[in-house]
Amino acid sequence: MESESPRWKETPSVVHPLQIAWTGVFILCLSSLFLSWLNLDMQVEFTAGKPERSELIFENEVNAEMETAEFRIEKATPFVTWMFSRDSLQEERPEEEKVDNGPQSRVDNARTMIVVTVFAMCTIAFISAIRGPMRMRWVIAFWVLGLLLLTIAIPYAWIMDMSARYDDGLPEDEVPVQEFAHVNSKFGTEMVYIGASFSFDGDGWDLGLIDESNRTNVTENEPHDPDFEHEAHIQWDAAATIRYGNALTSWLICGLLLIGIFIKQRKVTEIPSAPPKFSEEE
Repeated sequence: MESESPRWKETPSVVHPLQIAWTGVFILCLSSLFLSWLNLDMQVEFTAGKPERSELIFENEVNAEMETAEFRIEKATPFVTWMFSRDSLQEERPEEEKVDNGPQSRVDNARTMIVVTVFAMCTIAFISAIRGPMRMRWVIAFWVLGLLLLTIAIPYAWIMDMSARYDDGLPEDEVPVQEFAHVNSKFGTEMVYIGASFSFDGDGWDLGLIDESNRTNVTENEPHDPDFEHEAHIQWDAAATIRYGNALTSWLICGLLLIGIFIKQRKVTEIPSAPPKFSEEE
């Protein structure tokens, strides 16, 4: 009904506060398309053994346009020396041609849904700022949908795509070859701002650096090396942090602004349109 929502045309010479608020919603929704959605930072530092002092850094970002990944090695000389000096225990097999099955990745599908939702929110906010607010139930529904897509759909799709890439091309009947023996690891988790942090600390014996004649003995009996003096005794400290990007922060601020609009809009619609009537006795 027309009387349920204020119309800005009734006061054309004055900018209504709700018009400014809806403009803010439009800007916040649109900005989520230009900010990062999900960030993964992973660092592996070798603290003992052949690759000691080397550090592996992996950074991954998902946004509205693409998924970017960066990998680099700090103090790479020990790591490169380790890679060239060890014997690979994996059997070499001919490369097979990868067949493209055609379907889009899960991240691409989730990205399309988010873009459609954001444009729907921007359209609603633009119309509300120009002509007057639309029904809030539709606005809240689209906002909640966008929140679920950013917080659940994108991380799930990204994890599933990463898992598919890791398993791609591996024969189902292939038995993994043990490259390390006597691996000791510690796993920890910590909650951080809009994300979580994981730690993977451990050590193990690299069989690729052990003489072939002695590998069976090392596999069955762990050598005594408490001070990590042997170059084949590798120790590492790893940490991974997965965080939601700035797009989620923008979306949450938009939600707070919508709550303020809802409260203000109810006060506007509750203003009596006619003077109170009094009984004849009064």
